[in-house]
Amino acid sequence: MKKTLTIALLVVASSLVACGKDIPPKAKAQEVSITASTWSKLQQAYIMERETVGSDEQTAFRAPDSQYFRYETNVSGNTATLKITLKEPLDKCKNGVWTVSINAKDDTPKTQITGDGCAELTPNFHNIR
Repeated sequence: MKKTLTIALLVVASSLVACGKDIPPKAKAQEVSITASTWSKLQQAYIMERETVGSDEQTAFRAPDSQYFRYETNVSGNTATLKITLKEPLDKCKNGVWTVSINAKDDTPKTQITGDGCAELTPNFHNIR
C-alpha cells in the first residue's frame, strides 16, 4: 500500500511539473521523507542479511535526480548516513539539511534536521523507521 501511494505521489508530482503548474513547497519536500524512508528500509534489510551496513550499490539504493535536493551517502565502519541538502530556499526553509544515519548494531534510524523553517516542511521526517 505504501509503495503504491509513493508511486502515485511521484506520478502526480511529475505530472504537475510536466504541466508547468507550481508545486507547493510541502509537496516538493515530500521527496525528502520518501527518499529517506526508502534508503532506511534498504539499509535495514541489508543489515538483517549481512550484519553490517552497505553502500548504495550493495543495498541497491539510487537517489533520485532532483531539482530541489542534493543527496549524499556515506558508509564509515558500522554506520551509514544519508545527507539531503536543499539546493535553494524553499518557502521559509533556508539552508536545509536532513540527515539519517543507521548503525548496524542498532538498526533504528537517527534523524536530524537543520536550517531555519525546514522542520515544518517535513513534519514526519523524525518518524522514519
